[in-house]
Amino acid sequence: MTVLLLIFSLILIVGTVTLLEYKTKFSNKQVLSTSRSYLTMEDIFQNENRINIISQVLKNPGIHHNELLRTCNLQKGQFQWHLDILLKNRIIQKENQGQYTLYYANKIIESSQSVKEGIIDSSSTKKILDIIRENPGINSTFIAKRMKLARNTVSYHVDKLIDANLIEVQKKGRKKEIFPIKIDKKD
Repeated sequence: MTVLLLIFSLILIVGTVTLLEYKTKFSNKQVLSTSRSYLTMEDIFQNENRINIISQVLKNPGIHHNELLRTCNLQKGQFQWHLDILLKNRIIQKENQGQYTLYYANKIIESSQSVKEGIIDSSSTKKILDIIRENPGINSTFIAKRMKLARNTVSYHVDKLIDANLIEVQKKGRKKEIFPIKIDKKD
């Protein structure tokens, strides 16, 4: 198991992982799962739906559940079946972050700015985040005026950004100032 972790660490340092490289890491194991499934690693990697899911996770680490479902172009039940096989066999792993479920290749979880921004699916939320980055200390009233949105709509998007740990609100007297949070990447 420690050898597998070491290999994944080296791959992260060298660059991105291809599907073939990822498959070879698991080819030595016959059965990883503790479930009642008797699929071998070769069986798992021969199914094109599972290969599609793995490819999407490798291309987009931290992809959230609904986005993964959309990009794989599978029916919900079919998608869930193959996803469960991959999770039970520890080929991919998931992490819950707020109301989102994010998927990663095994042992490649990172907490970076780009991964957290990947959970933002609304263009309005992205625009608000950009405005906050350009104008640290801005308040929601100015954002609402600039975007021509209702203040409660802006508050909804600001709350999403707070939940994703991308911004923070500081009270200054009666006003609330909004600042972006800078996250250092793990080395």
